[in-house]
Amino acid sequence: MLKQNEKVNVSLTRGKLTIEEAVIQYFQNKEMVREYNEENKMLKEYIEKKFDERKEHELVVPLPSEGYGKVYLKGHVKEVLNKEALAHDINEKSKEGQSYISPSDLKTHWDFSMLTKQERITPKMIAECTETVSSLQTKVTRVKREPKKLKVK
Repeated sequence: MLKQNEKVNVSLTRGKLTIEEAVIQYFQNKEMVREYNEENKMLKEYIEKKFDERKEHELVVPLPSEGYGKVYLKGHVKEVLNKEALAHDINEKSKEGQSYISPSDLKTHWDFSMLTKQERITPKMIAECTETVSSLQTKVTRVKREPKKLKVK
């Protein structure tokens, strides 16, 4: 039995599909993809909720087709610049006659370069206004090889 995409490929190569039918099929497929994406989004939210309730760091489930489904926590650490605090510091230390800097003026690397060249901002000021933010995120992935610890529950 041919899979759906193999049927379409056979129809396309044999010229049996009209352009109208191809357009209809194209948009039907796009609709199905959108529905599957919505369903997967809800499933992922459910998996995250149930995984958090289990208080485990990793869960591995054998998949019926091939490989394993792995659910695990992944930590993210990033440095975030507090532009409001930096703009406030710049304006406090500004000399008379220099223009006011708003947080929205601090968007690109060029903005920081210009202010550094004008000696209105220093690397120390940037470091003082930078915060380290860490977060945990639940990841759901497929792995081909059997993980070392197989936890099936």
